[in-house]
Order: sequence, then C-alpha cells, then structure tokens
Amino acid sequence: MQCLIREGSTFILSAVSRVNLQTGIYEPAYQETNEKALIRVAQILSRERKVREMRSPHGKAIAASNSNLWISRLTRRLGMVNG
Repeated sequence: MQCLIREGSTFILSAVSRVNLQTGIYEPAYQETNEKALIRVAQILSRERKVREMRSPHGKAIAASNSNLWISRLTRRLGMVNG
C-alpha cells in the first residue's frame, strides 16, 4: 500500500505528458502538473453538470427539492417553525 501511495504522489506531482505515436516516447504536453490538470478538468465537469441540470426539467425539480430539504433542515436545527 505504501508503494502505491508513493507512486501516486510521484505521478500527481509530475508534468502532464503525452506519448509521441511516431517514437513511442513520453513528451511534455503542457506546462502544468497532473494535479493542476485534474483540478481543472474536475472544475470543467462540475460546471457542465450544473448546466445540464439547469436545462433538464428533472434537474430543476431535483435542485428545488434539495434546496427545500436543506432549508427545512436548517430551520429545524435553529428551532424555527417551518411555515
């Protein structure tokens, strides 16, 4: 397990690279680390998911029901009457 953690840490801190299909050698692709690239991709995917949910009639209902649930839980915790 420690070996896996060490390899993962080494990978996440290394530069983003691609394989050159003609030579089969890894070459630097961008001037960023894998960590920053993963964060950037996660942010893009999160924004895309929010847009899809906003456009979907089901997503709006789910978002509204989650919002109402959150508000009701908050008011119960604060001792307020839900009206």
